[in-house]
Amino acid sequence: MPDLHAYNELRWPAFQDAAERAWVRAVFAIPIRTGRVTFGALDLFRSTPGPLSATQLADAVLVASAAAQILLAVVIDSTDESDSAGSVEQWEQVASMARIEIYQATGMIMAQLKLSAALALIRLRAYAFAHDQTANEVARQIVSRQLRMEL
Repeated sequence: MPDLHAYNELRWPAFQDAAERAWVRAVFAIPIRTGRVTFGALDLFRSTPGPLSATQLADAVLVASAAAQILLAVVIDSTDESDSAGSVEQWEQVASMARIEIYQATGMIMAQLKLSAALALIRLRAYAFAHDQTANEVARQIVSRQLRMEL
C-alpha cells in the first residue's frame, strides 16, 4: 500500500491506527519464495507515502530472493543433499512449525471460551493489536499460561 491514508482497509481495523502511531505511511510486502515454497514476506515500511521506485522494488526483490536462498540452504544443509525434494518438504514443515504456538494458543482459547477456531484466532490477534504485541508474543504467553483470555 503506497499510502495507508488512501485506503479504508476493513480486514485489519487496528492496523491503520497502529501504523499511524508508528509514523508508517506506506507498507510493501515482497514474497520470500523459491519455486513452489513461500517462506514468508519481506515487509517494508516507510514514513512517507508513495510507490516504490523501480530501483527500490528491484532491490527489495533481490533481498527477498537472497533471504529465500539462505533459508533454503539452511534446510538443505540439515538434510541429505541428494534428496532435494525431501529438503523442500522438510522446509515446508519447518515453516509451518514457526506458527505452532499460534495454533496451540488458538486451541487453548477455543477450549477456554468455547469459540470456533476462526473466532479464537481473531481474539488472539485483537488482543495483540490492543496491547501493542505480536500474535507470536501473545501466543507464547497463552501457551506458557502467563495469559488467560477472558470473555
